[in-house]
Amino acid sequence: MTDGQILKRMKDGNQEGLEQMIARYSRYIRAIILNMLGDSGAADAEELISDTFLAAWNHAENIQPGKLKAYLCVTARNRAKDFLRSRRPLAMDIDELELPDGGDTLDEEMIRQERARLVRKAIRGMKPRDREIFLRYYYYLQSTDQISKIMGVPPGTVRSCLSRGREQLKKTLGKEDLR
Repeated sequence: MTDGQILKRMKDGNQEGLEQMIARYSRYIRAIILNMLGDSGAADAEELISDTFLAAWNHAENIQPGKLKAYLCVTARNRAKDFLRSRRPLAMDIDELELPDGGDTLDEEMIRQERARLVRKAIRGMKPRDREIFLRYYYYLQSTDQISKIMGVPPGTVRSCLSRGREQLKKTLGKEDLR
């Protein structure tokens, strides 16, 4: 059965197309995912392989004939990358957060250090989920869509958490009379 025939059957909702795709490409997809995850990810590889095939099944109408293998490769790679990102702990300690240098004078340096202390205080005061979202967005420069996928929350929730975090920072920094 050709890729074109597999896609046609999948577009028609025929499970035989899905079964043929899995039989033909499961070793290929497994190799891609295991190469990205390494030995430590072998236990999670099956779920990612299944997710890859499910994505192809759900989006069969969008896959062009002759592009099935490429679609599966890109999807498997993206699933593995998302998995690695989601499992990576936030390495930055809140105590390590720094603000850009404000100047060379002793007064300016003291003000900068005080602002950094207040920012850390405000971030520590956030709810754990809000704090993680805030750090992912502002310090790891992840997009709201990336954060949404990694943390499994809707993008609107991510934006709401960011808004709450900014308000908390404004309140904390606004209470202090720093230049």
